[in-house]
Amino acid sequence: MVNDSVPTGDNAGAAPVRVVLAAPSASSGTGSGAAAEADEDEYDARIRRTGCYREHMAMLDCHFATKDWRQCRDEMRQFRECFDRYQARKDAETAAAAAAAEAEAKSRRKGGSGGG
Repeated sequence: MVNDSVPTGDNAGAAPVRVVLAAPSASSGTGSGAAAEADEDEYDARIRRTGCYREHMAMLDCHFATKDWRQCRDEMRQFRECFDRYQARKDAETAAAAAAAEAEAKSRRKGGSGGG
């Protein structure tokens, strides 16, 4: 269900807000494993893969409770630190994979250049 609202009153100059409401699925909140993962939003799945889902949810819960991001600085900092650690791990893995590929390529060049 989609509800396109038109701004009125104090929000007259604001752009319309598009709200998409989805009916809960049969397995929503009751399953685990592949069924629950299949129902999971792609955004949530990406956050979960970083290992920072708990920090992300704490940040969102804070904003929901306070309606003010300025009051959620600690939660935002914790999420940012967690994500920075994830990014550093990912960068190190990428660098290690690139180094291994380069070493493999050098090894092949050495082994393949002797014949003729």
